[in-house]
Amino acid sequence: IDDSGCTFRDRLIPIPRIVTSRVLWEESDRDFDAILEVKHVRDSLMHPSPFSQPEKYGGRDKLAMIYNLDHAEVETCLSNTVSALLRIFHHIYGPRVHAS
Repeated sequence: IDDSGCTFRDRLIPIPRIVTSRVLWEESDRDFDAILEVKHVRDSLMHPSPFSQPEKYGGRDKLAMIYNLDHAEVETCLSNTVSALLRIFHHIYGPRVHAS
């Protein structure tokens, strides 16, 4: 699978289908939307910048985003991420298999 140059959003729908030959989700899916909602937080944490340069990061101030996270937002991000990961896991291995 060559996904160079594709956006994260462009990879979310076709790659699970290519890997399993089954559709995992559509763009109107709640889990699909939830992944995209938390991506900016993930990007800020995984690709930090010591300087506030929102013009380089799609208008987002990565530092402010990290510093302004509140408990409720962190819980939402975590819940959405776990939900999506479980769905992907069950899509690949079946709903009867439990992650250990």
